[in-house]
Amino acid sequence: MPFYYTPYIILPLLSACVNAGLALFSLRRRHVPAARPLFWLMLGMGGWSLAYALNTSATLLPLKIFFVKAGITFVCIVVPAMLALSLETVGLGAWLTRYRLLLVSAIPIASTLVVWTGGMHRLHVYGFFLHADGPLLLLGYREGPFFLLHSAYANIMGLVAMALFASGFWRMPRSEWFRFALLILATVIPIATFLVSKAPGNGFNFTTSTLFFSGIFYTLAVFRYRLLNLMPLARTVLFDQIGEPVLVFDDRGELVDCNHAARGLSAGGADGDIPAVLHAVRSRFPSLRARADQGLDLGSEDCISDAVEPGRSWRVASSELNAGTIRGTLVLLHDVSDLKRTERRLTESEQHLRELNCTLRDRVEEETGRRMAQERLLANQARLAAMGEMIGAIAHQWRQPLATLGMIVQRAHAVGTMQGLTGEQLDEFRANAMRQIRYMSDTIEEFRGFYRPEKQKVKFCPFDCISDCMRLFDPQFTNSGIVVEVRCPHRAVVSRDLAAAIQRGTQLDAPRHDCAGGYVYGLPNEFKQVVLNLLGNARDAILASRSAGGGPEEGHIGVDISVGGNGGMVIDISDNGCGIRADIAHRIFDPYFTTKEESGGTGIGLYMSRMIVEDSLGGRLGLAQGLGGTIFRIELLPEAPL
Repeated sequence: MPFYYTPYIILPLLSACVNAGLALFSLRRRHVPAARPLFWLMLGMGGWSLAYALNTSATLLPLKIFFVKAGITFVCIVVPAMLALSLETVGLGAWLTRYRLLLVSAIPIASTLVVWTGGMHRLHVYGFFLHADGPLLLLGYREGPFFLLHSAYANIMGLVAMALFASGFWRMPRSEWFRFALLILATVIPIATFLVSKAPGNGFNFTTSTLFFSGIFYTLAVFRYRLLNLMPLARTVLFDQIGEPVLVFDDRGELVDCNHAARGLSAGGADGDIPAVLHAVRSRFPSLRARADQGLDLGSEDCISDAVEPGRSWRVASSELNAGTIRGTLVLLHDVSDLKRTERRLTESEQHLRELNCTLRDRVEEETGRRMAQERLLANQARLAAMGEMIGAIAHQWRQPLATLGMIVQRAHAVGTMQGLTGEQLDEFRANAMRQIRYMSDTIEEFRGFYRPEKQKVKFCPFDCISDCMRLFDPQFTNSGIVVEVRCPHRAVVSRDLAAAIQRGTQLDAPRHDCAGGYVYGLPNEFKQVVLNLLGNARDAILASRSAGGGPEEGHIGVDISVGGNGGMVIDISDNGCGIRADIAHRIFDPYFTTKEESGGTGIGLYMSRMIVEDSLGGRLGLAQGLGGTIFRIELLPEAPL
């Protein structure tokens, strides 16, 4: 028979079964980083145990030699796999690159090649022979230099892996301690057994028997403490990455764990240990200390002050931890200092707002009264300025009739002195004089109602109002060489018609027509005031252009009346004067802004004109720069009550 039975092979066979089963489970979970080195480790341990069991039960020398070489080959798999598993377990798996893994595996690979080519040299194991050791038929051999190197390297790698597991034991949270303790035991037991056992060539080696217990420990680490499960590691990483302090207290109120943010509360900063953090928590939060000492709940959503930093406030949220016989409390501290400061500022703002609301009505009434008084003052100033314009217009209107009347009187005196006056001549003198006096009286009567305040809006034709304004300003325009042309859909009226009529001493009524049905509702006299302001500004612009040199020899003011798209009236008043600079165009409608300080401008004409158009007429007044002057546009609403 090539094999015989002995109880010494039971534990190695059990070790082979346990480790092989765990290798298959690791293969199914190979997507987890730690599962791949665990698979190779379990494969090596299972193959080593099976090879040693078969070596022990074999009766033929060639079989024993084959199985001992196979066992050494599986040991060469165990060495790098154990190092890789320890690195992955403590979070240093990225260090083991392919190049470094090749370096770590260099001696095991060389040992495998040397042991299978042992017939050509004596570097590894050689001089095989059979000998009896009690009931066992064992294989004896001699150890070459590479065997000693292989054994030393395997033990050193085992010690390195055990040191890495120990570092994880100290660095990881307390919940991970049992896992690392099992990994340390699974590593130290085979190494210790190998070191204290008899030499391989002299007796039975119990190292592979202890691999059964190592397999049990690895199995517990995998299934009980989730060695291949990412969730514990993810929870650990998340626990440390939480930006707020997290504290874990046991059922006696002692601090057993905390994250990096909680360690920052201690004097040592992020490197502070558990006692330092506990001291910092007790000194910073006396209320938490008092509750813990009395065995009370640590609080839930309570706001506490920081005794070390008085300006900081914290909100406490606690949750009870219950895992069977293990109980404790998880406490989360949330810094709400900024929130508290914001709440205080908000409270102060609300208080200030309430105070403002209490005085708002009085302040509004005061401000309204001040504004109304200012507007009345502006309106009075505008009326005074308009009255000055009116007086100047009356002077121009009366100058020609008075001159004509003076000539009539002088002619009557001359004729009466030289040849006497007949009744017909006296009648002619009287008729001519009365015509001029009547014209002057009509002018006064017309001007009396020009600025009479109106209380009720009426339907009026803008063309008629513009014609009245032309009559008022026509003498000034004629003397200044300025032509005013009013263009309407049906006809045009030129101011020189009026001038010629005055020179002839005849009465000429302003043209009246329906202006293509262009009627609006509003206050006619206030509309006239707007037109007078714009005509006066146009005249001043033409005269200023002449004074600056290069101005037009004949001034021209155009008034274009048309019907807008909405049925309302659009009136453009243009001139060929000096224009308005672009840098001040946006300010011309501001109160008290004027470009005519030297000539006594008040800066309220355009402001009041816009107020009248927008408030009294419900329209709009705007500026459009012309190519050689200025264009003001008045837009009035269609024929409907405002």
